[in-house]
Amino acid sequence: HEAVGVVEALGEGVTGLKVGDRVMYMNAGIGAYASARNVAADKLVPVPSNISDEVAAAVFFKAMTAQYLVQKTYKVKTGDIVLVHAAAGGVGQILAGWAKA
Repeated sequence: HEAVGVVEALGEGVTGLKVGDRVMYMNAGIGAYASARNVAADKLVPVPSNISDEVAAAVFFKAMTAQYLVQKTYKVKTGDIVLVHAAAGGVGQILAGWAKA
């Protein structure tokens, strides 16, 4: 469900993206192993140039989960104590770093 690719074409009225942009998406339907996809522009996230395709695809869902936990489930504030079980895993590493920050 997670993938990284390059924008090859844009639909009418799409703004904020251009042909050649590296982007990632998650849960835009089945087909992450396809060589080409049609994905709604609002489902795409730009990939910074210093992040490889492999890393972007591997951490996107984990980062979304961590963000949900520290921003939506409970907005972590300075001084809060956060207990992270299994902080050695992907979600745990990201979550611990964001909670500390």
